[in-house]
Amino acid sequence: MSGEARPAVRRRTRRSNASRRPSAAISFGALLLSAAATALGAASAMPIYRTPRVWLVVGVGWALAAGIVWCGRRWSWGLMTPVALIGAFVAGVVPLAVPGALATGPAGWLRGLSDGLASVALGWKQLLTLALPVGSYQAVLVPLLVVTMTVAATIVALALAGRRAAPFAALPVLAPVLFGVVFGASQVSAPLNLGPLRIQAPRELALWAGACVIGAVWVAWSSGIERRAALRLGRLGQPVERAGGVRRNSAVRALSAALIALVALGTGTLIAPAVGADRTVPRDSVDPQLVVRQQTSPLASYRSAKRDEQFSRPLFTVSGDGALPKRLRIAVLDDYDGVDFFVDPGGDGRFTRFPSGDPIAKPTEVRIRIDGYRGIWLPVAPPLAEPPAFLGPRAAELSDSFYVNRGSWAAIAVPGGSGLRAGDEYSARMSASGDAKPAERPANAKPLLDLERTPQLKRWLDEQRLAADRDGLLEAIDRLRQRGYLSHSLTDGEGSATGSPRSRRSTARASCRAPAGIRSPGSSSSSSN
Repeated sequence: MSGEARPAVRRRTRRSNASRRPSAAISFGALLLSAAATALGAASAMPIYRTPRVWLVVGVGWALAAGIVWCGRRWSWGLMTPVALIGAFVAGVVPLAVPGALATGPAGWLRGLSDGLASVALGWKQLLTLALPVGSYQAVLVPLLVVTMTVAATIVALALAGRRAAPFAALPVLAPVLFGVVFGASQVSAPLNLGPLRIQAPRELALWAGACVIGAVWVAWSSGIERRAALRLGRLGQPVERAGGVRRNSAVRALSAALIALVALGTGTLIAPAVGADRTVPRDSVDPQLVVRQQTSPLASYRSAKRDEQFSRPLFTVSGDGALPKRLRIAVLDDYDGVDFFVDPGGDGRFTRFPSGDPIAKPTEVRIRIDGYRGIWLPVAPPLAEPPAFLGPRAAELSDSFYVNRGSWAAIAVPGGSGLRAGDEYSARMSASGDAKPAERPANAKPLLDLERTPQLKRWLDEQRLAADRDGLLEAIDRLRQRGYLSHSLTDGEGSATGSPRSRRSTARASCRAPAGIRSPGSSSSSSN
């Protein structure tokens, strides 16, 4: 090779390497655009999770994805870039998106990793079936991590791919906001009044407007890449595209970006007033998992526990470091058909996952160990501040099968279709406050309980000779709680879990439920019988 040819080859090699390496300006712009997009996604997803951990997941996910893609472009990793992205996701999914698995040692890590990887495909439906907010329950943060890393990687890859592909990096900016809208609640933010102007769903509108403006600014800024590239090529002694053509293309793209922003904002402003207080989202069309089917009525086991040979047998042990609740609720049978008490299968009878609770009065940590009790119903003192922490060898199974009826605050665990058994244990923050005091006057003008449908209860009330007022009602409830009530003798047949729906509710008859009492002989530990 001649002496003149070798310098030419070296110059072409330098130009080729320079064209592959992203400039500082475009690198900074790509990282800034991806960071803004994922930050909007975190704000959009916050009502779904309502936990500060959202920012940790989004921040670390963005840093991993954007950093790996930038490094892959800078040093020409090729197919190793997606491999590195997958490896980073696998390494970070447990500490970031399945934090509950960190407390149970190596076995918990392996289970958390399995749940995290499975949630890449299955977590989206689970997110729709849970009541909001979901917090950091199980692996519900995995979809957020997937969206964050995918969006960040796509934006940076397109932005660094060259001047023709760079403007398309504005499109993925909308995806994180769309995630929060699709998987969020049907109720939108309260209207904002600005003088005579009333803005519906201001929070949602602001997020969409922010995403559109960011995308439009990126398109306008990235349209100058051609001119900057032309200037660099000119300094390297290469033919330069005519300046007029470059300026014309830049002006057209800048004008297009401005029009995109105006159309997006105008459309949002026109559509938002029609949104109203509610909207339809996929969450509304997915039926939550319903349980309490084909189960013998808890009244049957209640009657069995009253027999002489079972009366002194401990059902479960309750302990705690502080004050204990006065009573624990086991089951709530909120409907009656004239023959059986059962759980109403309507809206208030639905049992759903319980990813998070609300602040409660006088919270106290209560530990419950199951002894002789059997059944799907969990003794709790409602409301719960958070999901219970199950202990023992079946902790994972019980945690995965825990459901709550938020209308009646009854709780169940159905691992493998069964329930609790001896050795199961759990702890939860429950309320130690007393019962709410009813008002002096009735809340309803008409009675809500038809005593003609419950003749045994009517006869029992008549025998109590109580006043027909608030104090009489409270005294009747207190006597039922302290003494319990059976409408039939202890020798009647037990409930059945087979046959018609009526027999599944059980043939055991009773006119009320009797909550488990707590006996505390001078200490904070007691057994319920």
